[in-house]
Formats: sequence, C-alpha cells, structure tokens
Amino acid sequence: MKTIIYSTVFCLLLFGIMSCKSNKARTVETDKKMTFWVLNIQNEMDGQTLTLKNEKGEKFTTIISPANGNYIELKKGDKISALVTSYLKNTEPLQLVTKNIKMIEGNMTTKNQEKTWWIHSRKTKSNDQFGSSITCLQYQENDILNQNGEWKVLCDPIKYFQFIEGYYYKVKITQKLLKDSELLVDRSATEQELITVIERVKDTEYINPIKTSIKTDKENYLQGENIKLTMEITNTGKEAYTFLPWGTPLEGNFTGSSLLILKDGKRIPYSGIMVKRMPPKKSDYKTLVENQSFQGSVNLADGYQLLESGTYTIQFEETYAGLPASNTINVSIQ
Repeated sequence: MKTIIYSTVFCLLLFGIMSCKSNKARTVETDKKMTFWVLNIQNEMDGQTLTLKNEKGEKFTTIISPANGNYIELKKGDKISALVTSYLKNTEPLQLVTKNIKMIEGNMTTKNQEKTWWIHSRKTKSNDQFGSSITCLQYQENDILNQNGEWKVLCDPIKYFQFIEGYYYKVKITQKLLKDSELLVDRSATEQELITVIERVKDTEYINPIKTSIKTDKENYLQGENIKLTMEITNTGKEAYTFLPWGTPLEGNFTGSSLLILKDGKRIPYSGIMVKRMPPKKSDYKTLVENQSFQGSVNLADGYQLLESGTYTIQFEETYAGLPASNTINVSIQ
C-alpha cells in the first residue's frame, strides 16, 4: 500500500515538474516597443483583457491591471505604444506581457486625412516580430523619393490602386480612420483609398521574373497579307505566377488594344473589336510554375491597319495585370 502511495506522489511531483518546464518553454522573452490599436476591451475581476492589432494587421491580447503595473484608461479605437517583454508562444492570438503602455492617439474621432506617399511596388517577404511569414508592400510618407531611406511596411491594400512591380509610385490617398463599430477583428483601424497617382519612377535594380517576348513568322509582308504575331511569357522566378491573359495576344485573338505600333514616329491606333466582360472567374486565370511558358498567336491585321508601305516597329505594352513590356520587333510592308 505504501509503495502505491509513494509511486502516486512521485508521479504527481514529476507531472508538476514537467508541467512547469512545459509552461516555461512556452514563454518567449523579448524586449520590443510596438504600436497597436485597441480592438476590444473585456473587463476582468482585477483588470482588463485587451484585444490589439498592430500595423501589419496581426491580432494579439494582453492583460492590463494595477497589480501588473501596466493599467491605463483606454477605449476601443485608441492607438497605443507598449513595451512587449514576453509572449506565450502557443496561444491564439498571441498573448503578450506588456508594460510602459502610452497613448498615441485618442478614440478615432480624427477626420479623414489626405496624405502623399511613395509606394515601393516590389513585394517584400519577411518574418514579423514573432516569426510569422508575411508579404507586403512598403511606403514612405515623403514628398521626395528617397530610395535608400527608411521604408514602412504596408500590408493593407489601397483601394483602387493598381501597380506593376518594379516601380516607385507617388500617390495621393485618403486615409480613413474607422469608427469603433467598424473595428472588426479581421481589419486594421485605418483604410486607404487612392485619389490619384502623381508620379511613377522605375526601380532600376528590380529584375522582373516574368519575361515577355513577341515575334512574327517572317519580317517582310505584302500589302493585305496576314501577319502572324506570337506572344510568349515565361516565368523565370522560383514562385508560381498567376495572371489574366484578357486583352492580350495570349488569348489567341484581339479583344482590346495591347500593342504599341509606330511608323515614322506616329502611333497606329487600334481598330479591332472591344470586348466588355463580366468580372473574371478563377478559371479565367493562368498559372505558370518555374521555367514554364505560355503563348498565343493573332493575325495583326485583325487589330491594326498597316495600310502604308514601310517599316513598322511593334512592342507589347506593359499592363497593370503585371505583364511587363516585350522586346521590340520590326515588320516591313511592301
């Protein structure tokens, strides 16, 4: 009987030791000053549990109380700064241990603001403060572009803003501070809407993994002869690339203007059909894996009237769908 009792006590002690070690292993020490918006406040017996969201849209909780020495009067929508001393790794959302909580902005009563930003369209992949992978754009709140300056992370979309990777965009936006009732757990406390694109500057260091090329079946043609133009795109990157071929020769026919054709410095206007479509479905998109190509061919005369004899230069123009400009070719009409 004593043996059974001793064994039971030993097991309980061992379980307690292992539990303590397990709990200790779940606590990760850190020392980071972070900025949050207060999404929700839940009153507890000796304090409050805050639901927070950072500038990257990640959600957290923390407990504030007089006993912890971090209590501060807060309302939903307040913007705060806090020193994060540790967090519990296996919690969802991450539970933070905080101190030195300070108010940055009061309860979301500020009016909408117009701001001028430089957007760096090259997507950035990095780990956040707690090791989670995230893909975002970057921005500067400057009137003059400083490519080597400090860039802030931009994970929330700018409504109506379309871009091609490999450029810096100077944009004017309206930044709307959401009301308390709009602070949902899956949204940030602000949202941005494009007013206008002021300027675009090419990023000379950017190498687009998508390569676009065009060619014709020959160089010299007679008046009225069909001109077969083939367009091909190749994914030279290591990540899969998804695109919409609409409005390009990749469809196999013309549905809109997509080529820059010049003769003696003058542009030849598009004369083909214009197609108005419903929003694309998932099946309308194409995906290319590493080193995979996709091509389509059209009769150039179906979209452009090359009526005069001479030499024409042809190039596929870059699109906001993300397809970069192609090489330039020459075609002679006799």
